[in-house]
Amino acid sequence: MKAYLSKIIGEEFPIIKNSRIEINDWTDYAKFLNCELFTVVSIEYKEETLSLFIDDEGLLKPNFGREIFNYPEPLFGNIIICGDVDSNGETLPIPKSISLMDIDEIIGGIKYATQG
Repeated sequence: MKAYLSKIIGEEFPIIKNSRIEINDWTDYAKFLNCELFTVVSIEYKEETLSLFIDDEGLLKPNFGREIFNYPEPLFGNIIICGDVDSNGETLPIPKSISLMDIDEIIGGIKYATQG
């Protein structure tokens, strides 16, 4: 399944790198997020529902947070952006209408840091 990864690289002067990835099963989420536990939140963007997979323990680690389009609180760590879910609860690929440029608007720059 096609998805986008918004990854934070570096610790002293962190930068954000957005890239297209392939998710084959649940272990890929943990691998790309660099975590053991993850959760998913939903947002609406350009008439699409998107699923954002995040590190469930992001606030407990030395980490960086970002404000997310149409989401009430910052999210910390790497983020995987996929499509909505189908009637069976299966996550769908990123919609073709969502581009890598859209990811820059959906996921803002680094604004927060935790000490863990």
